[in-house]
Order: sequence, then C-alpha cells, then structure tokens
Amino acid sequence: GAVLVRAPLTTRVMQGEQVRVTGRLISPFVADRFSYADYLQRQGISGILTNAAIESVAPPATNLATLLSQMRNTARGAINAALPEPAAGLLIAILFGDENGIAPPVSDAFGAAGIAHVLAVSGFNMIVVAGAVQATLNRLRFPRIPAAVISVVAVLIYALLAGASAAILRATFMSVLLIAGTALRRKTFIPASLAFSLIVLTTFDPLALWDVGWQLSFFTVLALSQFAVPIATTLSRVTNHLPAPIASLSVLAIEPLATTLAAQAAALPIIALYFGTISLIAPIINLLVVPVQPAIMLFGILGLITAGLAPTFAQFWFWCAGVLLIWTANTARTAANLPFAETAINIIATLITL
Repeated sequence: GAVLVRAPLTTRVMQGEQVRVTGRLISPFVADRFSYADYLQRQGISGILTNAAIESVAPPATNLATLLSQMRNTARGAINAALPEPAAGLLIAILFGDENGIAPPVSDAFGAAGIAHVLAVSGFNMIVVAGAVQATLNRLRFPRIPAAVISVVAVLIYALLAGASAAILRATFMSVLLIAGTALRRKTFIPASLAFSLIVLTTFDPLALWDVGWQLSFFTVLALSQFAVPIATTLSRVTNHLPAPIASLSVLAIEPLATTLAAQAAALPIIALYFGTISLIAPIINLLVVPVQPAIMLFGILGLITAGLAPTFAQFWFWCAGVLLIWTANTARTAANLPFAETAINIIATLITL
C-alpha cells in the first residue's frame, strides 16, 4: 500500500512532483477508542515514514491535478498577504477545507465551542456558491437552463479546488441535484437525493461510509430536511403566545435556531461517539457564528477573483471578510472558556447505530 510521509514543515514539495524519500518506517497506532491503522488503511495507507528527508527527482507533470494545486497555492498566498493570523488561516480553511494554517489553540477553541464544522467544506459552502452565481445570473436576466448549467459548473470547479473529498463529493451531488431540480421545476426530495448520492459514492469508494466527515455531513443534511421545518413550526407556536414586541423580534431567530437545533440533533451523537466530548452550548454559539459564514465566503471569493485584476478592491473584500473572521475567532475563544463548552461523555456505540 501507500505510505504516509511525515517531513519537517520547511519541506517544499508540489503536488505531482516525483521525490525520493528516506526515513523510519513505523506502523500506525491502535488505541482503545480509535484505530489510526484502520483509518489509514481505508485510504490505502499501510505505514508511516517519520523523520523523512525528501529529495526532488522530477518536477510535476502538467495536468489537472497540478493545475488545481497551483491555483490553491496562489489563493493561499493572496489570502496570507492580505490578512493577518488567525483570519488568514481561518479563511483558507473555510474556503478550501485546509486547516494546516490554523494555530492549534484556535483550532481547539472551535472544537470546544462546537463550531469546528465551519472550518470544513460542506453542502453549506456549495449552497452559498450556487446561490451567489444564480442570483447574479438572475439579475443579468439569464435564461433558466443556461443559468443552471453555469451554476453547476461553478459548483464542480469549487469542489475540485476544495479537494473533492467524500463529504465534498456528497455535497456536490446534492447541490447539482437541487440546481437541476429547480431548473426543471421539479421539487427535490432530499432523502431520495441523499440515497442516490450514497449509491454513486459508494460504488466508486465503498469505504467512504467510514469517513467521519462524510457521516456528519450526510446525517446533518438528512436531519435538516426532516426536522428543521417541524422545529420551526413548534417555535412559531410558542412565540405566538409572547407579547407582541418580543414575538416580532423572535420571528427573526426562529429559522436560524430551527436549523441549528436540527443540525445539532444529528451531529452531537456522532461527535460524542467518535470524540467522547460534546459542547452543550454549541446551539447558542452556532447562532452567533453561522449567519456570518456566507458573507465570509462571498467576501473571500470576491477578494480572490479581484486579486489579480484590482489589488485595491481585493484588499477591501479581504478586510470585510477579516472583520467577520475576527468576530468568529473571538466568539470561539470566548465560548471555549465557558462552562459546559466541552463536556466529556462516554456513549455506548449501539445507542448510535440503533
């Protein structure tokens, strides 16, 4: 099988480059609650090469993979040049799912606060990209079918740039089905679309079912489709009994709260099973953080698009994203220090699988 190479951070290698590697070959560890060996084996990796020395043998060939890698590196460079840390690392993670640039204390704060999902590319990102493209094309009065085709192409390009992992591919399938259904004026039935994406993905990669990120993404979307509306309806009935001024204000919070509660209902059991901790304050913190994520994405994408054409405008968009990124980071840090932010829980696996 393949070997996972661990080399110093100062090592500079490009995707597709041919290298000669020497180091100490070891076996992945197996713990009581988690088998790193099984995790790597599902990716075709059978060993780890530590303290590796890497020597370049041949430059990367010109193909789609190397082109995408170069585009990601260019985007990372533009973001790092425009924003300070932790904003730069957070924006790269939100746009491309690459968390390597985030300092461990910041990453730990997001995990403790229950908002680590905002740092992963998911269906949420695809919806934002597709929605922005379609809204722009609708304003330009594009015909319905061509607008849908362009939106699908935009989603596919974004999925490739983000790495096309199992969770991203699932989100891409779902987004494409939703766009196609809307263009054809057919109502999308989310459980059926999820089942179709499951069949397609596991046909090519049966081991995708064991990917934790894929499981979280799959069951979160399923919960949103089944529980968000009933929760919102229940909350509306409760707020109808409140005094008029309070009821009017609470209407604005019903949809975000219902969405958050539905998503957390699916995510928390899986998080508890795999990581042994849950955040009891996660629903509240998500209400503070999630609503600003579409704006962060759109500002970041606008910054990247204009970086090579008009650097001044690009810097403006990056600054706009930076303000919201600092809000997100500070909220995560503050929440991580609150009581019940990270509560240990020992849950029986059969309770989840049932």
